[in-house]
Amino acid sequence: MEDGEVLLNPLYRFEETGEAAGKVIGDLQPSGNALRNQEKLRMAGMSYQLLWEWRR
Repeated sequence: MEDGEVLLNPLYRFEETGEAAGKVIGDLQPSGNALRNQEKLRMAGMSYQLLWEWRR
């Protein structure tokens, strides 16, 4: 929080590529922001690298 406002750290952003039949078409793209807290992932036996590999 900063000055009473919650600061977000988006890991992905939606990139719109078009529209069809009234629906938006697009895909999630990495934002380039690093994951700030990896402790819960480690406790679950996962790693941040594993998430990146899953995304591909």
